[in-house]
Amino acid sequence: MNKTSERIFTRCAEICTRHRWTVVIISVVLTALAAYASTFMTVNTSTDGVLSNSLRFRQVEEQYRKSFPKEEAILAIVDAATPADADSAAQNLAVRLRARPELFSDVRQPGTQPFFTQNGLLYLPEEQLNGLLQPIENAAGPLQLFAADASLRSLAQMIADPQGGSGQADSAEAARLFRELGTTASARASGDQDKQANWVDVFGIKRPEGRPGTRRFVLTKPVLDNASMDRGGPAIEALHEEIAGLKGEEAKGVEVQITGDPVLRRQELHDAFAGASTASVLSLILVAISLVLGVRSGRLIFVLMVTLLLGGILTTGLAALVVGRLNLISIAFMVLFIGLGVDFGTHLGLRFMEEHKKGLPFEKAMGNAMVGEGPAIGLSTLCAIVAFLSFVPTSYTGLAEFGIISALGMVVAFITTFTLQPALMALLPPKTPKKRMPEFGIGNWIRLHHMGILIVAGVVTLAGLYAASFARVDTNPLNLQDPRAEPVVAYRSLADNPQTSPYSINVVAKDVETARQERSKLAALPGVAHVMTAEDFLPTGQEPKLALVTATKSALGPAFFNPQVAPAPDEAELRAAFLQLREASSRIVDSAPEGSDIRAAATSFRDGLAEFEQKRGTDAAALADLQKGLIGSLPQIVSNLRERLADLKPLAVTDLPPDVRRDWINDAGEFRLQVQPAGNVASPEGFETFSQTVQSVAPDASGVPISVHEAGEAITISFGEAILYTTLAIGLIVIALRRRVSDVVLVLAPLAVASIWTVACSALLDLPFNFANVIVIPLLIGLGVAGSIHIVVRARELEHERTETGEIPDVLDTSTSLAVLVAQLNTVAAFATLIVSHHRGLYSMGMLLGLSILLVVIVSLVVLPAALIAINRWKHRRHAGAQA
Repeated sequence: MNKTSERIFTRCAEICTRHRWTVVIISVVLTALAAYASTFMTVNTSTDGVLSNSLRFRQVEEQYRKSFPKEEAILAIVDAATPADADSAAQNLAVRLRARPELFSDVRQPGTQPFFTQNGLLYLPEEQLNGLLQPIENAAGPLQLFAADASLRSLAQMIADPQGGSGQADSAEAARLFRELGTTASARASGDQDKQANWVDVFGIKRPEGRPGTRRFVLTKPVLDNASMDRGGPAIEALHEEIAGLKGEEAKGVEVQITGDPVLRRQELHDAFAGASTASVLSLILVAISLVLGVRSGRLIFVLMVTLLLGGILTTGLAALVVGRLNLISIAFMVLFIGLGVDFGTHLGLRFMEEHKKGLPFEKAMGNAMVGEGPAIGLSTLCAIVAFLSFVPTSYTGLAEFGIISALGMVVAFITTFTLQPALMALLPPKTPKKRMPEFGIGNWIRLHHMGILIVAGVVTLAGLYAASFARVDTNPLNLQDPRAEPVVAYRSLADNPQTSPYSINVVAKDVETARQERSKLAALPGVAHVMTAEDFLPTGQEPKLALVTATKSALGPAFFNPQVAPAPDEAELRAAFLQLREASSRIVDSAPEGSDIRAAATSFRDGLAEFEQKRGTDAAALADLQKGLIGSLPQIVSNLRERLADLKPLAVTDLPPDVRRDWINDAGEFRLQVQPAGNVASPEGFETFSQTVQSVAPDASGVPISVHEAGEAITISFGEAILYTTLAIGLIVIALRRRVSDVVLVLAPLAVASIWTVACSALLDLPFNFANVIVIPLLIGLGVAGSIHIVVRARELEHERTETGEIPDVLDTSTSLAVLVAQLNTVAAFATLIVSHHRGLYSMGMLLGLSILLVVIVSLVVLPAALIAINRWKHRRHAGAQA
């Protein structure tokens, strides 16, 4: 250390110990201001901004969003035992959500808009459409009759004149008619108000098959409060309430899951906050326990914890002022501050105890401690800052923000260690423990086995290099979340079906002709299941279908579509129609062959009418009720047919509903093409293959597979750049401050070894590098260097203290080794607490960071001392040989 630095640290010790109350008060005031500033901190839960907008794929994404802007939506996935149950549940949920417009601005059931209902006939397969229309043509006479007069009067006319209505009196259709009418009359006689004649079955009309499958979707746009951290919370909670109510009403077996950006972001924010908060508290506890075991001074431990807490608040306030927001990575900065912030104070505190134990007065002991530890702590701080800022020059802006906040924390930790901590120690002077301070205790073992240690370390490093080649990068943001969370499970279930896969790729064509050409090329690519455009929402084969509809309209005639509607029958007309029905039914029974179906059915009708007269009478109210039952759904059938048939015409994309056109054709006339993968591509290899396949035809395509793949490449490049920047910067710093090549090698070599071991562990434990934990190696270099620096610096101090045998005292016999062990174990304990998080990104960050620092401890306190012993003995032998 030069004289200037020594004077600065000595003077700082004097000021902080003599003016301790002033220093403490200033620190408390600044902490209070920082606490106020931290209330303005926001949280960005999107992964969109973690990479620079200068990347080409980000620019393509932004251009696509401008061409086809889309609001954030929540998708409710309804599963049921039968298609009918699924339809009912989805409709019920949609109705419930539309009743809460303050929370849901739009609610849709894809494929059920009025446009598709009104033109539903054209969407049927031609064979099915023909099967539906033929019975309608056969029933043209009755339908014309009931179009003008849907009453008991027309029914009596149809029964009395079968040639003009129902066809031959002995036909199967007539038998079906009489059986249905007889059953209905009997039920009405018994007071069954729900029983109505089923005219669809009577006419033999085949109902169109419902939508296949037992899964339905409800798409809703929640009202988001962007000023709130829980921006979609009220809508999502309301949705859960409505789903609970829905399950109470619908048939058993109905299940509803929800997913979509607002739900996934909320889930991730909850997991990240809960994990980071729990880890912060747990790390404080573990750090305190570690200090109790290693420091053995209650007052010093109290001072370290107070300094740590105030430093954490100061860092948060500075982060709010400088960066202004947290992201899903930087939300863990407090855990790192706890793990690292206490390290500096531990070194200073233990060095003070060592100096004070020599009998020096407080101020002198503190001055010596600050002079002795200041250079190493300063160098460690500088290296940590370099590591945290290593991602700032890269395209990885998410880690750059995290690095800036953490670098600020290192500055705060350094300043508070040499100002607030000495002042607090002066107020509460630590007592020198009566018991001997704990020692590392393996110095003799390392001396005896130093060559074996170096050989084993070399073999493990070579094996680690091989294992490290299997490490992988996974940049799918969904894999950062708890795989058991409902939105994640639901999202992944969509990927199993090519029709619903969220891993589609979007291509923009300038017009419809270009879209058709692009579609043809894309559909021919391997791995592509389907390419959708706006034209997919139009029915196929419209001309032959419209011809069938025209034939049916001709059969029904103008009287069906423009009827002269008769007034409702009065009481006398109802009674006359009833008598006419009884007479007609009796006549048919008498004229029908013995044992025939028509005779049995007519008998049922005759007896039903007789039973009705006997039980209910023939007053106006009773006959009106009978008319309601026998006519049944006829008015609705007539109305539906009129609506479905009258205005059918050839459909073009301009006829599509506005919400569909908005999603697929923009105001500039550009068409969107959606390319669906043939299988589940949710893996790094799958994303890469599918993306490159589509981009070979459409270079400006965008979508999740492309984003994830390109982000992976960008992060891998940023990862390499950050390691390079960190290594070069720290190497230059060490060279500038130590000015000895051997010191630079001794400081950096252990970090290279620990880095190789860490990457190997990533591969062996199947912990891929991701958006969050990719900072591990740069941090390992920047943070792990502290242990190497302290050991090397203290070893140089001891070089002049040779024993009688010429051996240099072992650095492991000093307080430095204990301080390194306690400080690094504090860091390991703090980082490892992140594994309690359900957020897989924070979990993997904690796992790999804790593991990497643990490996640094092994290398710094076992391998590095073994190397120092080997070097010193080699020098000793060389010196002895030179003298001989």
